[in-house]
Formats: sequence, C-alpha cells, structure tokens
Amino acid sequence: MAELPPGLTPEMMANLAAFLANQPIKDMYVRPSGTLPQNQIRGYNPRYVYSYKEFPKALTPPPTIVKNEAHERTLRVQWGTPLPWNSGEGDGRETIAGYYAGQDYPKEVPTPQVIVYTAQEEAAKLAEWRAAHGGEGAHPATPYPKWLFHPDKPAIYVMTSDQEVGLGPNWFDTPKAAQDAVKSKVRPDVRTEIQATTTRPGMVNGRYSLDEEAERIDLMARADRLSVTFHPQWGTPRLKREVEEAESKARETEAA
Repeated sequence: MAELPPGLTPEMMANLAAFLANQPIKDMYVRPSGTLPQNQIRGYNPRYVYSYKEFPKALTPPPTIVKNEAHERTLRVQWGTPLPWNSGEGDGRETIAGYYAGQDYPKEVPTPQVIVYTAQEEAAKLAEWRAAHGGEGAHPATPYPKWLFHPDKPAIYVMTSDQEVGLGPNWFDTPKAAQDAVKSKVRPDVRTEIQATTTRPGMVNGRYSLDEEAERIDLMARADRLSVTFHPQWGTPRLKREVEEAESKARETEAA
C-alpha cells in the first residue's frame, strides 16, 4: 500500500471521500448561445442529433498501369504527388534520377481516391471505370480495406474479403444500411399503431420525438429477438423495463 503524505491518515482520507460523495451535483453550465463565434463554442450539446449523410464520399479507382518513366512523370504532375526532390544535397536531381533508374516498368500503382457529391456522380464515375477497365476485369476497384457496420455490434475494420465473410451475416457497408436493417425488423403495423395512439408524455402532436422514436424502434427490435410480448401503447419506460428484464434473464440463463 502506498504511503500517505506526512500529516494525512487513512481516517482523514476516508472522511474526505465521504464528504465529497455527499456533495450535491450542480447542473452543467449551459453557455448562452451567441456569446462566442461558432468555432469557439465547446462542450456537450444535448440537442445535437446525428444525421447520417451518404455524400460526399471517397471512391477508390482501379489501379493504374504505369507504362514508362515519362508516363509516371505525367501522372505525378496530374495527381500532385511529386518526388521528395529536396531530401538530399543539391537540387535533388540525382535523387530523382536514381529513383527512376531503379523502377521496373510497366508497373501497377494505386490511383488517388475521387470524391463524389451525388448518387448520379457516383454512378457516372463507376460506369466510366467499368468502361475503361473492362468491367470486372483484371483490375477492378478494390473495396478493401473498409469499415463494416452491424445493427447491434461495434463497427469493424476489415482488410480482405475473407475477413468480411468470416464475420457472418448482418454486416453492412454504411451505418444507414445497418439502421435500416433494424427498422425493417419492426412490424409495419406496430409503427403505424404507435403513430396513431393518443398523445401521452413524450409525444408532440400525437408523435414521439425523433430521439424517443429511435429508442422505441431499438427496444421493439430487441423485444422481437427475445420473443417479448408487448403492446404498442406501452410507454417507453415500461417497454424499456420489460426488455431489460428479459435480457437480464437471458444472460443469467447463458451463465448457468
């Protein structure tokens, strides 16, 4: 056990911990809006709602086959990827000449990613690559490495198709696809009944807020997986309590 500083005893430390534990927690200070420029505002915003946006996004083109030194020089100018000419002594000409002398042409090099801003732009770019590289020919655009998303599990970064296959079903390329998979498990008639119910606490104009609606959809999906019978007019607290109790019993059964 570490020694206490001179003058302090274990009893004093215990009294201090008890005193701090009994202090009332003050409400978090909320900075009035407009007092600072937007780029200087910091802290937690309870009103923030995440909204997934598919675009803009980066596309990985097929690799490029470099034919010779002149072709590589042209591509480096086009892509803005010059050689580190100032890494050695002098003006770097000897360094660059040594680099090209050691290259074996033709060779395959990765092509810089392309940013697309709309679905139409993405479709046009993919069609252009398929036409230029023979569709799914010798040099298709590789999708790896990439992130995969699951409705109930943390996202995973995979390097190869074998890793993706090994994960099993219900993995998706985008968070939106994973969210849609969760929503599809909820019976449409249940969502319709929820929207048609009378106004209760947590509802505005007969509808739940976006945050509570998302929570209810998640709870109902979890209830379906556990075969929990629920009524669409149940309030969110009761639905959450029933689901959490069923999950607790399922964990106890697995542990036994």
